[in-house]
Amino acid sequence: MVLEGHSKGQLGLWLPNVNLFLAADACWGSDLLPETKHMRWIAFMIQNNFRAYKKTASLLERLHKDHPEITILFSHQQGKERVYGRTSAGS
Repeated sequence: MVLEGHSKGQLGLWLPNVNLFLAADACWGSDLLPETKHMRWIAFMIQNNFRAYKKTASLLERLHKDHPEITILFSHQQGKERVYGRTSAGS
């Protein structure tokens, strides 16, 4: 799925067998999707295409609302394991 806006050519990946949508760098985190409408000037300026960014954010918000069983994960978002690639024991 194309997730244009923040950077050109941004893509998302759906993994149906684990109900996971990897949304890459489309947003800093799922909790920040609604804040797209209130983005500060400096953050606005680093978007490749702000109109497409808002459209992508709306699309992902809708996906979350319509399918709460799907986990949407962003590259900058910290998951339950706190550090990607490490187990809870820190190995």
